[in-house]
Amino acid sequence: MASVDCLTKHVVHSGPNSGRFTWNITEEKLVNRILNAKVGDLLESRVFNMCGNLQWTIRLYPCGNNRNSHGSVKIFLKLVSMPEELEQIHLSYTTLCPQSQASSTALDIYVKSGDSKGWLNRSLLLREWQSLNVNALQIVVSIHIFRLKFKHAAANRFLSHYRFNPNESFPSCSYPRKSTLRYKLDSYSLEKFRHSYFGKRYESSIFNNMWRIRWFPNGANEGCENFLSIYLVLCRLPYNTEKITTKYRITCEELQRSITAVDDFSFSASNWGKSKFIPLSDIHALNTLTFVIDLEVLQEVPCEHDDDVIWDEHQIEWTLSATANTATSAAAAAAAAVAVDDDARQLEGRPPPRENNVVSSKMQKEVRWLKRQMREKNTLIEQLSNRLSTFQTSLNSQLQQLQSQQQQVTSAHYTESFNVIEQKLA
Repeated sequence: MASVDCLTKHVVHSGPNSGRFTWNITEEKLVNRILNAKVGDLLESRVFNMCGNLQWTIRLYPCGNNRNSHGSVKIFLKLVSMPEELEQIHLSYTTLCPQSQASSTALDIYVKSGDSKGWLNRSLLLREWQSLNVNALQIVVSIHIFRLKFKHAAANRFLSHYRFNPNESFPSCSYPRKSTLRYKLDSYSLEKFRHSYFGKRYESSIFNNMWRIRWFPNGANEGCENFLSIYLVLCRLPYNTEKITTKYRITCEELQRSITAVDDFSFSASNWGKSKFIPLSDIHALNTLTFVIDLEVLQEVPCEHDDDVIWDEHQIEWTLSATANTATSAAAAAAAAVAVDDDARQLEGRPPPRENNVVSSKMQKEVRWLKRQMREKNTLIEQLSNRLSTFQTSLNSQLQQLQSQQQQVTSAHYTESFNVIEQKLA
């Protein structure tokens, strides 16, 4: 088996405004609690820092957080405190379990303290952890922040040095418009592929700090079970870009299978590919499996100008260091104030305060917008699935007609030849 370090070192984000944390669960009592968990059981890591002093925790539901996710390991990355000057943090995050090699990358937005983002159902099942007979578990999270949105007028206060000093401007990030991604699975990963269940996902290393390959060896969902699903995943949006139109070709070298497509990669549609690429049975006898993706960015659609938004990695780094200190101080002050108030309440015999769940109207609008974007994304995926199904049915019908016509032509040809032979013999 490959070492845990070898399995994790290539999957994390790197470069400016990136961070990584590993939650090592080694206590025997805690591991047993995880392996015997029931639906709704929750464990949470200690608070840790990533990207400056931004504070996070990992929330783990080993057997699912509700009835719909029963049996699925659900892992969430929670932002403990949102800097008060920021309205949105746009990032790419990866969550990985090295022992199972389950990995998931997504683009998402954090808009308030307490926001949690995490895995879809069946990305990893508890029964797999139970079958591994492990005495320790690891969960690795990694993020890359590529865009910040300030509350109104806060940007100038933090970035006046950059915005009004023309001698200290920084270039935007560049990336290759044409590239070839090549990834060869080792024998350990290939063996994992052969015994996967539908929904379990694996991911390659990150190429050019922008792309990675995602596999569902036994299908992305129940409808494509027994087929390997493969996708090209966008890990970050380029500087000041809303959408990139990309032509790509995915090839499996050993089986000489390939697909070619042109798709629009964006924040709400960050992965495209083929849900039934290779029958799972075709890889059982293989010793290696190599995938090559040739891609070319054909067009970029820039974002609308917004004075409260920044993309420059140097400005983001400066902002995170400045706002994080403010957020940390504010959080400490708030905690001290709560402690003093709790002491006063106990002395006076007053009941504890109710939790304040009031959200500003602006934030509510933002949340509604995000939910609408997710609904539109799900609708688009469903429409594409229906179109593919219709196209496949039509194609099968045409193939059957061609085969029937070919049989008729062949039969007529043989009949004519037989008649000619009979005439000659007569």
